[in-house]
Amino acid sequence: MWDTVRRVTGKETTREYSAPAAEKLSQHFAGIFSDPAYEPPLLKSTANQSLDEFSEYDIFLTLGSLKPIATGLDGLPVWYLRLAAPWIASQISYIYNLSYNSSVVPVQWKLSSITQVPKINKPVDFADFRPILVTPVLSRIYERYIVRPKLYSVLVHPDFSHLFHDQFAFRPTGSTTAALIYLLHYLTHSLKNHKSVHLIALDFSKAFDTVRNYTLAAKIANLPISDNVYNWIIIFLTDRQH
Repeated sequence: MWDTVRRVTGKETTREYSAPAAEKLSQHFAGIFSDPAYEPPLLKSTANQSLDEFSEYDIFLTLGSLKPIATGLDGLPVWYLRLAAPWIASQISYIYNLSYNSSVVPVQWKLSSITQVPKINKPVDFADFRPILVTPVLSRIYERYIVRPKLYSVLVHPDFSHLFHDQFAFRPTGSTTAALIYLLHYLTHSLKNHKSVHLIALDFSKAFDTVRNYTLAAKIANLPISDNVYNWIIIFLTDRQH
């Protein structure tokens, strides 16, 4: 939309750059996403093996209401999944439940294609590109089933909500706007009792790229989620390829 606005108003900026070779770019992203000191997280052995979490009807409704999104490397487009929903909902429900109970994620669901998007108008280095990873549609649907009902509930859990009271990213009601409003509100009230207030803002370079799976798993293991959800997340983050 903004590209159209800039073109109509005559403020369009032309991005002239020479993208790096695909092989070199792939090696660069592989280096970022790899941990030389990797330790495989431990799985929980008390996961239930006979749960029926995903009904055929729920899968049918989800497939039928899919919005146009990018297709993954499996080549299954949204329009096909939407039209075929009455015939494939039962099979997908079976696969989802099997994956949930056995803590096994299909290899195809962990395989993503990377599109490099320049962060600046004239990128000259690998760091000037942002990798956009696209996994298969079925994988993203499953992620939604895990995140929304299983993880979002932890954010409001009475014993853990205090850990997320100041987190605005990766939650249903969070946004940059909400963070700025909260910050302005906090500073305004602080100025009522103090003559001056110091604000220190920190920006961590590649913060998400340096989070180790083992550390993340240890924190997730302490949250009030089922063992099946925990195991599925760990397996989903293990041995990913692009």
